[in-house]
Amino acid sequence: MTIKSSKTLMSKYGNWKRYLDTEHNGWRKIKGFQLRYIYLIDKTCKINVPILPFSKIDDMGAGMYKGQKITLQARRATLSEEVDSNATS
Repeated sequence: MTIKSSKTLMSKYGNWKRYLDTEHNGWRKIKGFQLRYIYLIDKTCKINVPILPFSKIDDMGAGMYKGQKITLQARRATLSEEVDSNATS
């Protein structure tokens, strides 16, 4: 969503909840986490928030694969099964 379209929605509905209630009847919040990862191209930039190592994701119970909550071990098993099935096809 662009800033322009976001401003248009907010001027029409006032807030995101009213927009979702009007346009997407029956919507519900999904329980979980939202983690964002960035790669700094300019290495001189400083990050002002604590850096979360990838190993902490499963410790927090926030592991996801294709929209489903799953542990790192299960993700690795799924990926190895896909690789094996692609190799035999």
